[in-house]
Amino acid sequence: MNVNPDRCDPSRPDEAAMAKANDSYINVGKGATSFIGPDATRLYAAAQLQGFLKLFAKTGIVPTRGINGTRLLALATGYTGKGYKRGQHMQAYEDMCLWVDTMKAALPVLKDGQQV
Repeated sequence: MNVNPDRCDPSRPDEAAMAKANDSYINVGKGATSFIGPDATRLYAAAQLQGFLKLFAKTGIVPTRGINGTRLLALATGYTGKGYKRGQHMQAYEDMCLWVDTMKAALPVLKDGQQV
């Protein structure tokens, strides 16, 4: 296995800031937005689930064949801590909106490496 020592040099200031595994932030760059760190990745997954819940509640369409309405509610329970019964997809969506908005407010946003 070839290891390039210049690739992950913690002495460089930009990489030293990203080296901490618990640091999470949203980086907005030219043409792309990156969710960096475990909390930011969880935020992205929650935002996707939020959209899936709304889609299912309004139309009955499932986002992929590997998931159903019950599984969507179980995933939402993992984020909100509230139990949902069959048919409560809009309630789960509203609770997920609150969770996602709270997490967005808590995470720092960087634009081209500078805090916004």
